[in-house]
Amino acid sequence: MLKEFQTKKSDSKAIGQEKKIILGKILGVLFILSAIPKVIGLQMAVDNFNKWLLGDEWRYLVALVEIVAGLLMFSKWERYGTIILLGIMPAATLVHIQFQEWVMLPMPIIFGLLLLYYDKKSVRDKLINSAIQK
Repeated sequence: MLKEFQTKKSDSKAIGQEKKIILGKILGVLFILSAIPKVIGLQMAVDNFNKWLLGDEWRYLVALVEIVAGLLMFSKWERYGTIILLGIMPAATLVHIQFQEWVMLPMPIIFGLLLLYYDKKSVRDKLINSAIQK
């Protein structure tokens, strides 16, 4: 009976790990896809960055960060991709609040929460370690 319980527990842990891996890959793809309009200069992306008073340099920088971090989500360094993406989500949230873009506001919040859920242990450990070092 105990062995059966332990087997079920390890099976559910493996399934949870598989879901986490899938979520990480989906997030990576979504961030890479969100960078494409910025890179190719889609008029909507250009207009948004101009409206936010950020210009082309910031549009390209954000796209580069999204692509690099998105690609990291497919490697053994996915934790770094998660942390990089978590770093830009508060900025995106603040920009949407500042310019009262209420329709766009949920996206960085949702992505930020998904990223936190995806790698909550790694993020928590890094935050604790950085607080200890200070």
